[in-house]
Amino acid sequence: MTSRRRSCLSLAGPIERLLASKEPPVHDNIALEWLPDSAARGYNLWFVTRKEDIPLARQASSPPAIAVAGCAVPAPAMGLTCSDVGAISRDPSLAFFYQARAFCDATTEGP
Repeated sequence: MTSRRRSCLSLAGPIERLLASKEPPVHDNIALEWLPDSAARGYNLWFVTRKEDIPLARQASSPPAIAVAGCAVPAPAMGLTCSDVGAISRDPSLAFFYQARAFCDATTEGP
């Protein structure tokens, strides 16, 4: 295990203040933003459709976790924002519960 991976795994914390809102001017997208984690090399964004599955919204639990396209492995978000394109019209009968995780490498993420 490399020291970089060990550092991320041991130092990364839960991502805080994940905020999801409709993205103007395209109100079909969900804009996501969160606070930084200094150990993260990027961020993986996941969603689940049942509130009780929020703890499973992670790479190791896919499914039921679903990656936000362009915001999770193999292409994690490199900044503190991301858009879930087309989320509003994807399935209006479902709620989406989002979770952000610190990206450590292609197979590992933070808590």
